[in-house]
Amino acid sequence: MKFTVASLASLLTLVSAIPTPSPMLRPDTLSQCAASTGAITYDVLTSRIHKNGISSDITTLVTFTFPDDTESKTCEFNFALNNYLHCNPGYPSGTAQIDVYTSLAPADHSTTT
Repeated sequence: MKFTVASLASLLTLVSAIPTPSPMLRPDTLSQCAASTGAITYDVLTSRIHKNGISSDITTLVTFTFPDDTESKTCEFNFALNNYLHCNPGYPSGTAQIDVYTSLAPADHSTTT
């Protein structure tokens, strides 16, 4: 599944700034992961997606907890560009796409590898 970097960055920067309608689930935590080492910085305030082939690539890990009443329901990701671009280094460049994956073992603490 691919989404634009701008869309994901916008959602992740805005998650704590918007009111949550009852059917919307907000992330429990955001964490950043350095691709070259696997180091995780757990529970950060903002997300980051960085890939340039020169310095360490950074990805953002987003953890959700789904309540029992969501069982057997479907979900969709909805990303919207926001007005908080001053928090970001600039508009996305390159392919401006991201991949979304699921994990059986979500991040729950910082690591060095």
